[in-house]
Amino acid sequence: IWTYVRDIHPLQLLLVVVLLSLAQIAGAIRMRFILGQSGIPIDMRYAIKLGYLGGFFNFLLPGGVGGDAIKIFFLKKNTSHGYLFILRQLL
Repeated sequence: IWTYVRDIHPLQLLLVVVLLSLAQIAGAIRMRFILGQSGIPIDMRYAIKLGYLGGFFNFLLPGGVGGDAIKIFFLKKNTSHGYLFILRQLL
C-alpha cells in the first residue's frame, strides 16, 4: 500500500481533502437547516462535528446507518427531543 501512497501527488491529496471537507460542511448545513425547521436548533460547529463523527462511523461500521445512529444518539443527549422525533427528522 505504501507504494501507492508514495506516488500520490501532494496537490491531488490536498484537493481530495478540500472536496471531502466541503461535502461534510454541505451535509452539516443541510442537517442544521432540517433540524432547525423541526424545532431543534444546533449551531454550525456542532453540526460539522456531528457530520464528521457520522462519516467516521459510516466508514467503520457495516451498513449505512451507523453514522446516523451516532448523530441521533448525540442529538438526543443534547436536546430534550425523543429518539423517534430526531430519527424522523434525519432519515
